[in-house]
Amino acid sequence: MTTLQPHSALFTPLAWDPGLLPPLEMDGYLTGVLVTPELEVSDWIADLWTAMPPVTDKARVQQAFTAVLTRLKAIEADLQKGWPGYQPSFCERGKKTNHDRVRGWMKGFYRAMKLHPEYWMDIADDERTATFPGLLVGFI
Repeated sequence: MTTLQPHSALFTPLAWDPGLLPPLEMDGYLTGVLVTPELEVSDWIADLWTAMPPVTDKARVQQAFTAVLTRLKAIEADLQKGWPGYQPSFCERGKKTNHDRVRGWMKGFYRAMKLHPEYWMDIADDERTATFPGLLVGFI
């Protein structure tokens, strides 16, 4: 059995590039990328950054991509557990969810939703799934 780590334990300050999205927002973004079909890496990779490092700083770019891909794989593994095995990083088992944390995560998820709005509009228009986007709107 695995135990959830507090979000702060997922990203060490030395491993997280300050030019990338903040960790909680990044988790939402990567989750959104993983659950949105038909996205190519080229569709979403530029949005990982709030401030792109100089192209000449290849070591920094490589370290940042390694951190992001490691986190992407971890989220993908969590998603494969299905419900209720998957817990977004804004959740801490046994604690009340902080709305600011949800908003930070949702900011990233919404950023990913904008990459393929037609898909999300189809979900909103389908009576079987229409309530899902409505649940998210309050946190955008």
